[in-house]
Amino acid sequence: MPVVHRHNPSFPLRLSGHGSRSRRAGGRICITDLGTNSFHSVVVRSRSGTIEIIDRLKQPVALGTEGFAKGFLSEDAMERAVEAMRIVKQFGLDNNARGHLALATSAIREASNGQKLIRHIKDASGIEVVAITGEEEAYLIYRGVTASLHFSQPVVLVDIGGGSTEITIADTHGRRSSVSLPLGAARLTEQFVSHDPITVAELQALQAHFEKLLRPTIDDVLTLNIHTLIGSSGTIENLARIASRMPLEVIVDKEFAVSAYEVEAVAREFLFSDRISRASIERLSAKRIDQIVSGAALIAFLIDRMRIARLRISPFALREGVMVEFASKEPDNQL
Repeated sequence: MPVVHRHNPSFPLRLSGHGSRSRRAGGRICITDLGTNSFHSVVVRSRSGTIEIIDRLKQPVALGTEGFAKGFLSEDAMERAVEAMRIVKQFGLDNNARGHLALATSAIREASNGQKLIRHIKDASGIEVVAITGEEEAYLIYRGVTASLHFSQPVVLVDIGGGSTEITIADTHGRRSSVSLPLGAARLTEQFVSHDPITVAELQALQAHFEKLLRPTIDDVLTLNIHTLIGSSGTIENLARIASRMPLEVIVDKEFAVSAYEVEAVAREFLFSDRISRASIERLSAKRIDQIVSGAALIAFLIDRMRIARLRISPFALREGVMVEFASKEPDNQL
């Protein structure tokens, strides 16, 4: 049974990585989300209460490759992570960031050698990485999403990552509940999909797994008569791009809406596709070719079971939530 979180977690956010510069108030900071598939970094500052993104950096690292079943990160994956964080350090310097906030999610927090990797990163780059809990991850995603858009009715927020999926039910009064589940696209692919295209038996096993873990959340959504799902980050955003015919090179810097029916139709087209046909889809990110089937199965399941009619895609997620939370802690943290 998933653990449902209803209170706001409290955790320290301290700058690191640029020595004495990190003690100066104001200016730019570099925020990095050390995800399962990629490390995403943004250099940001706050002006007049709004978030301004100065620059972005996205690096594929594939930390989850065979890592979920074994419970530890391979040496190759750790080397990729360390090298990526050396690049992040230089990225921050090039953009005059006064310091770094770096947060690790499911792949690192669950790995038996996750803390070893964090030490290696500190030794190589000077950046202190904090492995956050699933509760903290869901909360920061909520903070980021609600900094970029508003809603007048209850909504369900969904962020499908490589290792986990965070789901939050929110209304105009705030966060009603959040849950972090082991339903990331990379994890699901490793656990359930061994054929290309996926077999009927594998898809049925996936759907039974979804039903087991998501039933309480689905019941809450139906009880509240929620019909709008707000998606953030990779898998959902990529499916929404395809449904709305948005090119991959277009940066999502403001929200966009798309019919849930259109997204579900796109998702279902992927279910029994093979790798060759997926690779030919212009708007599908190359890094998602092998994982999109599991992610598509999950979003199709959510739209169907939750009776979602409309999707809104948020330009903000965990990284921007970190900035909002950091700036709110103390006056000295104002960017």
